[in-house]
Amino acid sequence: MADSTVEQPGSGAPDPVALAAMATLNWGFRVAATLLLIGVAISLARQDALVSELPTLGSMFGEVVDLHGSGFIGLSIFAIVVTPVVTTLSIGIGFYRAGNRRYGAMTMVVLLILAFSVVWSQR
Repeated sequence: MADSTVEQPGSGAPDPVALAAMATLNWGFRVAATLLLIGVAISLARQDALVSELPTLGSMFGEVVDLHGSGFIGLSIFAIVVTPVVTTLSIGIGFYRAGNRRYGAMTMVVLLILAFSVVWSQR
């Protein structure tokens, strides 16, 4: 297995921006996988048919409260979609904290494009 330590070039110190991005992606995947497994387990236990269309975000929370598997599966898909957006935000904040405003600004432009894409896909 490869070493997961990311170093800043020439310094030997860990790169905090890369570490934050890796942690965000890692946890996003874990949350999505856990929600998916819970949803499939509930659907199998209740013998519910899996739906072919995603409910709205508001009704997903209602389905989770009512313990319907489709609500958990929908939230897992939502987590998969949101993880890159949150990771991009984390990277942008990391660049600003490191004093690299140019890359921070470029990252925020990418974040706006991602956010626009998510909103546009809801139409």
